[in-house]
Amino acid sequence: MCQVGRVICKRLMMQHSNKVIAAGRSFKKAKAFSEEVDNKVVPQLIDVMSNDQYPDWLKEVDICVMCIEQKHPNFIKFCFQHHIHYIDISPSYESLSQVMVFDELAKKSQSSAVIGVGLSPGLSNLLASQLSNEMHQVEQIDTYLMLGIGEVHGHDGVNWLLYHIQKNYTLMENGLEKQVKPLSMVRDQHFIIVLANERHIDLTLPTNTSCNIQPT
Repeated sequence: MCQVGRVICKRLMMQHSNKVIAAGRSFKKAKAFSEEVDNKVVPQLIDVMSNDQYPDWLKEVDICVMCIEQKHPNFIKFCFQHHIHYIDISPSYESLSQVMVFDELAKKSQSSAVIGVGLSPGLSNLLASQLSNEMHQVEQIDTYLMLGIGEVHGHDGVNWLLYHIQKNYTLMENGLEKQVKPLSMVRDQHFIIVLANERHIDLTLPTNTSCNIQPT
């Protein structure tokens, strides 16, 4: 079980005991997690990366919460085909765009999809939008994120951070798209702390930014 999946299962089982399924590629890990929480979640085996060969028990599921990045949209399509509501916490546009392709299929099967259910994109963007609607004039909104308060992050989350910290991104400026380099618009010196598990991390950062690597 991934770190994020464990947290979500524990919160859900507080209100839906024995109705929450903890599923992943390792049934052994899912079963160990189930025993850890006094069997209040049901362990199951599934590989969402397979072409389209999914177990029959999945058809009886009402809501799926996806906690990992997907390389292809087969699983998303399966959910919509079988009236399974879909929630995705992935922050990557590539993953989210896979869901939007099946908009018509989701409407036809009366399935709902909630995507980008993370800190950002997600709640932060909604708050920024609400703020701009209530102000007389808004020139720019700067969003700052604190990625964690010391808790253990999942493998996918750490990889996403290290990958995107050097990747250009797109902003809308006066109705036009603008390519921006990461950390090129900072106003003051920023300190980035990266927790590394005794491995080399090669980061190319702007001159006005310092990076403190701390092994865990």
